[in-house]
Amino acid sequence: MKRLSLAVFAVIALVICLKVFGVDGSLSSTSGTTSIVTNQLAIVSGVIDGTSIGNTTVYTVPTGKQFIVSKVLIVPTTVTSLVTPSTVSLGKTSSTFVDVIAATALTGLITANTSAILTPILGSTVFQAGDAIVLRVSVGAVGTAYSFKVIIIGVQI
Repeated sequence: MKRLSLAVFAVIALVICLKVFGVDGSLSSTSGTTSIVTNQLAIVSGVIDGTSIGNTTVYTVPTGKQFIVSKVLIVPTTVTSLVTPSTVSLGKTSSTFVDVIAATALTGLITANTSAILTPILGSTVFQAGDAIVLRVSVGAVGTAYSFKVIIIGVQI
């Protein structure tokens, strides 16, 4: 009887969770409190050449979704004979792409497999469906080689 009671309790708890939180990201309301199921994502770029000035689309927001960036990690993968590292920014508005992460010199990232966490500016853009999230290298690194990966962490709703 105890096993049946625990199994019944588990099913009831699951049904309550599905009713309260939804299974498809939908809004639901219980006792005046509104909740939404969200999806936190970590988007990892390919390797970006930090010696070349240019723009790289890291992610495009899917149809019917919005994406809010909470932080960006930069992880150098190759560093050879570095004199000065790159300056990077992140956003959607060309030509500067500074509407989420302001132009930031990667001065502390002078060896491979280190990292830095960059935080969004106050009032940063909320990406809409179809928006490209673009990383811009505005100042190329000076050195033989300087490449890195970008990890964008945020919430897709």
